[in-house]
Amino acid sequence: MSVTSDVADPAKLLEFGTRHLAQQRAAFEQTLVALAQLRSNVKGPLSRQVDALQSQLKDYSARVSLVGQVKAGKTTLANALAGSPGLLPSDVNPWTSVVTTLHLNKEPPSGARAHFQFFDRDEWDALVAGGGRLGELAGRAGAQDEVDEIRRQIEDMQAKSKSRLGRNFEMLLGQKHRYDYFDHALLERYVCLGEDDTPGDGENKQGRFADLTKSAEVFMDLPQYSVPVTLYDTPGVNDPFLVREQITIHNIRNAEICVVVLSAPQALTTMDMALVRIIGNLDDRQVVLFVNRIDELAAPAEQISEIRSSITRTLEAQGVPSGCEVIFGSAKWAEAALTNTLDDLPEDSKQSLIDWARHVEQVDAEDSQAHVWELSGLPELMRVIAERAASGDGKRLLDEVRNQATNIANQARATSAAAGMHLAQDAKIAVDGQHIKDRITEVAARYDAQLTSLTETIHQDFHDRSSRAEAGFVDLTIKSLLKQLNSYGETGTWSCEPNSLRMKLRAAYARFGRNVKADVGALFAGAAVSVADIYQEAIRNTLTGFRIEPPAPPGIRPPVILARTIALDLHSSWWRRWWQARRGYEAYVDEYRRLIADEVHTITSELDETQVATALDEARNGLRTFFDDHTATLFRIADLGEISAETLKTTFGDQELQTAQTNLGHVLETLERLAA
Repeated sequence: MSVTSDVADPAKLLEFGTRHLAQQRAAFEQTLVALAQLRSNVKGPLSRQVDALQSQLKDYSARVSLVGQVKAGKTTLANALAGSPGLLPSDVNPWTSVVTTLHLNKEPPSGARAHFQFFDRDEWDALVAGGGRLGELAGRAGAQDEVDEIRRQIEDMQAKSKSRLGRNFEMLLGQKHRYDYFDHALLERYVCLGEDDTPGDGENKQGRFADLTKSAEVFMDLPQYSVPVTLYDTPGVNDPFLVREQITIHNIRNAEICVVVLSAPQALTTMDMALVRIIGNLDDRQVVLFVNRIDELAAPAEQISEIRSSITRTLEAQGVPSGCEVIFGSAKWAEAALTNTLDDLPEDSKQSLIDWARHVEQVDAEDSQAHVWELSGLPELMRVIAERAASGDGKRLLDEVRNQATNIANQARATSAAAGMHLAQDAKIAVDGQHIKDRITEVAARYDAQLTSLTETIHQDFHDRSSRAEAGFVDLTIKSLLKQLNSYGETGTWSCEPNSLRMKLRAAYARFGRNVKADVGALFAGAAVSVADIYQEAIRNTLTGFRIEPPAPPGIRPPVILARTIALDLHSSWWRRWWQARRGYEAYVDEYRRLIADEVHTITSELDETQVATALDEARNGLRTFFDDHTATLFRIADLGEISAETLKTTFGDQELQTAQTNLGHVLETLERLAA
């Protein structure tokens, strides 16, 4: 196969993968058209609710996190996905914790195209004083040698930073730098490794701000992506201070798709345990494994099947479901295709490309440049991302927006129907307005109390199950260690694998998610029926096909916090030194139990506080917002009976009411068709 091409059209290559987003874009556009029609037929508070729905759709982006080990090729892959080879520096400073976010087709705040956020004083002090997350773990375990080494390394980093920045060091903490442009050189100053002898002076010196940079954001226009996409290029998770791990976990929790980037030459070895833990706490539909750097394999056609089997075995051995999709490719090949530099590939990379091309099915490509782009795996990765986005958060958002729009249309129909009844009779209608107000107030209070009780029950169930898992694990761990010490003393080898604890906590969290979906969903459905009944009473059942859609139960984010490293994951000698500082085994069981229990509790408490409690708060707030909106509308309907006929005629003309009912009916038909 020749790797020479006279055609160079990066935009065309990007379209090969991003065209799969077109269907999702069409669904968004059709819904926005329906919202515009609805907006022109409602007034007052209802019009502002429609505005909010329009903003939600316009603000949406498919959120994709790229995670993996250092040097797995995440940054090169991110550059290729953004159609900008070489934009993000790939030589990321190993001492920083920079998450670089590429916003594709998102409106930049205040017109700034690049944002760089620095650590604030509290964050920096915590890193320097305690050695970050790893120092915290080592300190809790009493591993003073590790604490001293971590502190020494951080002090060296701090000294270099202060030397580079001088008196600006203190001033920069907590600051944000914004620019109306971005390029490789600018990004190098904030996220790239900078040594004392790197070129550049002052503000332009490579890596000048890297030690202090917490996050970087870039806003790019890329019309090939018909739906906005947010790419999080996270640093490697195998970080000496675990700062990256903490930030990576936060980004994954808020992303809907996680692309785990592995290195093909190293994929036959056991994957990094931090990565395995992350994969194990995500739903299969959220995870895509991209095995990068197949250009470095001597015979990819033969080796890839072995690598696939190895990955499957590794995941199964760690109790991780292996149903996630696995894609093999090369970000380097993609980069060469985008820049039309195929002839510049190393000779061994060309031979690997030829070997792989012979193995895969015939690719329908106009030229070798497009052919290599397909072989790189990027179009396949884009297709999977598009499918996951369309069936994930994008679909959930569309469903919620359409349901709320249906409610707004029916609220407007009910208001105009009530006004029409008043105008037709030229007198107060028989329905008692105060009765309607009392009814909705009583129903709202009743469902609020029911939800409060229900969420407390769901929360307690999770707490009981997680506490039992925690206590059981601590007991088993103590027994295992005592058996080891009594049999072999401090000379033996003992390690604790908290995977069983994570599996039980994952099961407890899954039950929590099912309870929220089923029980909270059922209560919300009942609330919607009760509210619809009050509307029908207020308008004497004059509207056919009238219904109120229930609010959506809160989305349950994956328990990625369970992937967090704890001291028990560290296979070092800290436990032996801890024990040698004491006298006897049995005498210190209670003290050691407290140490393990405190360490384990860091997982359960954070899972409870950051995800379980948050989801239940969202449920309560969602129901209250639902009742606030409908209470306001029903109060307006009830007050129509107090308005004079002349005022009603001024506000609602007969023709206007008929037109509104007809138009709203058309909007409802459109929403039903889109939801089908």
